[in-house]
Formats: sequence, C-alpha cells, structure tokens
Amino acid sequence: MAGVHCRRSDSIDEYDMTQSLSPSQTKKLKLYADEVAERTGCPWEVLHDFVDAGSVFHMLIDLKANSFIRIDEQEKATLVDLKELIDSKDFRSALQTHMTACLLSPNLTAYVDDTHTNIMEFIKNHREVFKIPAALIDDVELLTQLSKIHLYPSEQKKTSALL
Repeated sequence: MAGVHCRRSDSIDEYDMTQSLSPSQTKKLKLYADEVAERTGCPWEVLHDFVDAGSVFHMLIDLKANSFIRIDEQEKATLVDLKELIDSKDFRSALQTHMTACLLSPNLTAYVDDTHTNIMEFIKNHREVFKIPAALIDDVELLTQLSKIHLYPSEQKKTSALL
C-alpha cells in the first residue's frame, strides 16, 4: 500500500455542512460542550441536544428559532412593564405634578387652543422631563392610554388657573 494517500473525511477542508456530523465530530463537540457548560453554568443537556441536531444547518436553524423566541419574550416583558408603569399611582402622580408645572408656566396661551394635542406633543418632545420611556411613546396603544391619564386632574387645575 505504498504511495496510497488516505484523506481524513472529518478535516475542516473536507467538511460538507449539509452532511450530518460524524460520530467522532459529535463526540468532540460534546466534550467541548461539557467544558462550556462547566465554564458558563449552562446545563450540559441543552448543549448536547444542540449537538445532536445533526448538521450545522440544523444547528443554525435552532439558533435562529431560539433567538426569535427570546426577542419575542423580551418584547412582551417590556410591554408588560410599560403597562404596569402607566397604571402605577407613582407614575400618574409624577405626571400630574409635571403637567401642573407646565400648565402654570408663562407660555400658558400656547396650551389654550388644542390643549390635548399641545400637551401630548410637549410630552413626546420632552419625555425625559416626565420620565417616560421611549418605548411607551413608540407604542400607539400605550400612548393612547397615556393621553387619557394626564388630562383629567390637570384640566381642573388649568381651568382654575384660567379663572
């Protein structure tokens, strides 16, 4: 068998990503997964299941699906947090205090016509004064809910200030 050159099928240059992992590749990846699990605290079972997905493309699809799920869960959690913020008494109280200060400012005539629209524009443009997260302004439903909060107590103060 002199002169016969055998090529290793699992070398990086020869690896076809559409093929399933070979048993030796799977074993090497699982050993590495064990090291990563120990270092990061991630359960090794999760990493082994990922390796058992088969090919690199299957792994990439798993990654994309998990990324999508995580982003979706984060967006839902953020929305819940913003709704809780809008419904909190502290937020309403602080908003009403800031609105009173705005309505008693020297520029009161600017608020007389289209009061609601002008106040909402002021809140959007100066959200840091009202300590309102940008995500709350970006969400139409939450912005509508916000617009219903600020006028009720403030309208009474504005009316009495005008008299």
